Amino acid sequence: MSELVINYKPREYQKLLHEDNSRWKVLVWHRGSGKTTACLAELIKRAMLKKGVYEFISPTYTQSKRNARPILKDLVKGWGDTDTNESELKLTLPNKSIIYLL
Repeated sequence: MSELVINYKPREYQKLLHEDNSRWKVLVWHRGSGKTTACLAELIKRAMLKKGVYEFISPTYTQSKRNARPILKDLVKGWGDTDTNESELKLTLPNKSIIYLL
């Protein structure tokens, strides 16, 4: 199997999120700073490191569907071994980890 690469290049301030191994984080970033993209990339990274069920929670279902779903699909574009269930907003990764958008 070829190496799976997340389709994402973090900005300098986003790198701090990815280098921090603490369980809980608070992001105070301006509008349009890439919070959703950075958090989804971190979620994919952690899901690939440890098999399990992971959730990305937005304030509303519509926000998950309109904003997070296209970003999540773009981050894993070209992986081939992913399984997407559009009606459940669910993505199954190659290691069988599952990401739900709620």
